[in-house]
Amino acid sequence: MRSTLVACFASMTLCVALLNACVHRTVLDDLPAKAIPGISRFNAPVHQALERGSIEARQLIQEAEKVAAKKETSIWLVKSNQTDMVLVPVTRKGAASVNGAVKALLDGPSEAESRNGYGSEIPRGTVLLDVKESDKAIEINLSRRFASGGGTSSIETRLQQLSKTIRPIAGEKPVFLNVENRRLTMTPGEGIEVKQPINM
Repeated sequence: MRSTLVACFASMTLCVALLNACVHRTVLDDLPAKAIPGISRFNAPVHQALERGSIEARQLIQEAEKVAAKKETSIWLVKSNQTDMVLVPVTRKGAASVNGAVKALLDGPSEAESRNGYGSEIPRGTVLLDVKESDKAIEINLSRRFASGGGTSSIETRLQQLSKTIRPIAGEKPVFLNVENRRLTMTPGEGIEVKQPINM
């Protein structure tokens, strides 16, 4: 009975940590060979760690968290120059997944970046509702605030910010943008056509 409880606890703990720290399978692929010898599939280290016991399960979690923390990506913000607003990349650590990168983008610039003139056309309060990823495509679901107000130029810029941010992470997978669970093909109010997938 005790061994069953330990296995169940380790399973739940490992699954939560892996979902938070390594949304993409690439995180597990990057783990040192000693942590998951001969393992390349996502679910295999879960089962093997449980078979070896909770101590090795915790070690696997720690390895995954270390790798995830070292990974970084770029989010795209806007910055004023003498005549125009330009898109510029800003590095974020621990955000090397579509989910992490979009959340970092929605958070906008840090206080220090804001003081240095960085900003975002994405409205404050925009929420990432969901990210669905399959072998063939990725769907990002944002709250309706993303597509509201600001005029044509602002909406086009925020779409570019999102597209440029997720493009290197998504690779060749098409990425589709939904707003409140509906595919965004035209923005409300301004009536701007949105080409889908947004990363192609």
